[in-house]
Amino acid sequence: MSDSSGSVRSPKGRHAERARSPIGGILAFLLAFGLVAVAVTPALSVSLLPGWPQTTGNSVFSSPALGDLNGDGQLEVVVGSFDDKVYAWHRDGTPVAGWPQTTGAPLYCSSPALGDMDGDGKLEVVVGSMDCKVYAWHHDGAPVAGWPQTTGSSVWGSPALADLDGDGKLEVAVGCNDYKVYAWHHDGAPAAGWPQTTGSYVHSSPALGNLDGDGNLEVVVASADGCVYAWHHDGTPVAGWPQTTTDVVESSPALGDLDGDAHLEVVIGSDDGKVYAWHHDGTPVAGWPQTTTTGDWVVSSPALGDLDADGKLEVVVGSDDRKVHAWTCDTSTDDLLPWPMFRHDVLHTGLYGQTETGAVSGQVRVRGTSTNIVGTTVEARIGGVVKGSGTTAANGVYSITDLPPGSYVVSAATDGYVTQVKSGISVTTGATTYVNFGLVASGTLMGQVMEKGTTTALAGATVNVYVGSVLAATATTGSDGVYLINRDLPTGSNYVVTARKTGYVPQTKGPVTVTVSATTFLNFFLNRVCLMGQVRQAGTTTNLAGATVAAYDGATLKATATTDASGIYQIGGLTTGTYTVIASKSGYVKQTKPGIAFTTGAITYVNFNLQVSGKLKGQVTDKVTGAPIIGATISARTGGVVQATGTTVGPYGVYQITSDLPAGTYTMLCTKAGYRDFGRIGIVVTAGNTTYVNFPLSYSAK
Repeated sequence: MSDSSGSVRSPKGRHAERARSPIGGILAFLLAFGLVAVAVTPALSVSLLPGWPQTTGNSVFSSPALGDLNGDGQLEVVVGSFDDKVYAWHRDGTPVAGWPQTTGAPLYCSSPALGDMDGDGKLEVVVGSMDCKVYAWHHDGAPVAGWPQTTGSSVWGSPALADLDGDGKLEVAVGCNDYKVYAWHHDGAPAAGWPQTTGSYVHSSPALGNLDGDGNLEVVVASADGCVYAWHHDGTPVAGWPQTTTDVVESSPALGDLDGDAHLEVVIGSDDGKVYAWHHDGTPVAGWPQTTTTGDWVVSSPALGDLDADGKLEVVVGSDDRKVHAWTCDTSTDDLLPWPMFRHDVLHTGLYGQTETGAVSGQVRVRGTSTNIVGTTVEARIGGVVKGSGTTAANGVYSITDLPPGSYVVSAATDGYVTQVKSGISVTTGATTYVNFGLVASGTLMGQVMEKGTTTALAGATVNVYVGSVLAATATTGSDGVYLINRDLPTGSNYVVTARKTGYVPQTKGPVTVTVSATTFLNFFLNRVCLMGQVRQAGTTTNLAGATVAAYDGATLKATATTDASGIYQIGGLTTGTYTVIASKSGYVKQTKPGIAFTTGAITYVNFNLQVSGKLKGQVTDKVTGAPIIGATISARTGGVVQATGTTVGPYGVYQITSDLPAGTYTMLCTKAGYRDFGRIGIVVTAGNTTYVNFPLSYSAK
């Protein structure tokens, strides 16, 4: 199966065809976990990251791995090329110092693995080459002692890293075209029990996981002999393995709990057009294998994940039928996924146990001092959703771990201080982002909410504090009606405070002054709602915010309210009786509803539908001189009854009547002391439109 150079020809010849396809460069369309490698806007446009693409000397079949090689908290890109080199670039496309490194032959399908092999806290790079060797370099490109290691043929498979023997240091496992699977210690010494032999070349990359539940890792990998193998960490075969397909297997396995029994299953594709799933003991999982649409090769490696967020795993894989397939495992769980995809994780590290999360840590102090603040809650949010939180210890230090990569808003909040918020905090995989806070002291607002005219304390009332229209702080009253707000209130005299409770008319007070380290007392007395309803535009479902609703007892105004954004108004404090209720809003015709009966202790509902008003506008001038006349009164009448009035204002003597003019025909009269009255008849007004009417007044000799 191998030629004199140690390379292997695929039985179906498709790799030779692929090798002739010139690529020669790397496009940095990288998944941006806190690193914006691809610019994604709400319109889903995509642009190249500045500094990319980067060019190699030949085709690139190796898959990039991402990791923080130099410990600066940012990811680097590592990949092999057919030009015999392994490259490493920073996020901006500049080469990492010490890279590229050269092997003795092209790097074909082998993709780099990244892990801390020597325990110095920095990553090493491990990859196979067609020169029959497996290489390991330090983050700076210096070779790791004991490496490279030599195999019996070219290495197309990708290495996997894990502590196989439990000594706290990483081993390297990789398949080779000499039909063997190798395992070496971090120093290049062969691991006991390895290599193990298969029946053909091994292009598949190992998956590592505790297959049998004994606390030790197993190595799972496939061979072109159509078999899937599983060995214990010491190289002894796992009971029930290998398992056989009916064609070459070049897919790499994924490990996860497909059936929810807390044991791992093995999922892999085969060139027989099927995707297989076996239990940890090698018995087939019910419902598997699944066959692709046309039964074409499945060289693609499965990925396991909960696509639809229902707590159940999906198996996703590509096929030579030009389709990507996804199957749901109805009894699965996403709690056990030690090796869910090719190269283990989204960064393609090939490292067992590699975290796909980052952390935020820092210290919270009183601003401008060295005083630590204990018990501060620090929260990290994306899109308003809390992804993690921590609390400061006696030294003021907090830590939030297990954060998915991304851009966060991080806040620090505690009683007695004003919450501080920092946005645009970038969290990257495997790194800690440090964010410190300096909090300023808060004033305190305290009081009681009661039912007006009684001694009843109102529990569960909400008290909101606003600066302008921005909510600054909020509290809820306890069983005694008392509220306390002792955070997020810096010194100021422009606060507006509203107390509200369902069934009661909200009460607003302001401006309210708050002073740091002092308590401002503010009580509220809420009327029970006795009259409420909704105001809308007639003939539509449009709610009218800002409309005024007034209740009259005869000609005496008893109470008013203003509608909210939903067009709702609430009026309280009325006694038993019969009222006239009027709803009005600029630009509309007021509506009057007389004879509204109200009984103390009950709520009367009255809705309004306001017609859009017509508008009148014009100018009043001296007929002789043309000078504008200020202070003239203009009235619009129907049947001798005045419907609406306006007054001319300076400097041009213009009047406007914008409300209370239903569509119709009007008689208009303009009056001004010292001038003769001037009337116009047959003035037509239409809803929502402006009719222009001017008045030239003649001087009166009287």
